[in-house]
Amino acid sequence: MIGDLFGQLAAALLGGWIADGFIGRSRANAAKRRLFLCGLRVLSGRQAGLSREWLAGEWRIRPGRLSLDGVDVPISAIVAGSRRHATLGEIVGGGDTVIVTVRTDTAELEWSMLRRFDGLAIRALSVPEVAEEPTLQ
Repeated sequence: MIGDLFGQLAAALLGGWIADGFIGRSRANAAKRRLFLCGLRVLSGRQAGLSREWLAGEWRIRPGRLSLDGVDVPISAIVAGSRRHATLGEIVGGGDTVIVTVRTDTAELEWSMLRRFDGLAIRALSVPEVAEEPTLQ
């Protein structure tokens, strides 16, 4: 009985470890293609294709632009000092998630991403950091 319990626990842990390794490698390979598991939502202003609800998926990141399934968002800047940890309802992909505020010409958005890839994603976006200013209405 204890042996069965130990065997089930070991199988669950080992299976989780293998799955985490596979998923981690898969996400790392996607990051090399500039595809990142992210989410975007509007904080203030208006942005075509987005709302106040998270639009999450594997976003393609190019300099100054985020794209997902026909939604193309031109990003002009990252708000300096806006990086924060996600709350439970904002977590992307079940991993440690961070959120930064970004700007377009018409809106201020929140951009969520896995913490382990945030440096790569921000570098791939290649936009300047700007001082925090009042939000768009």
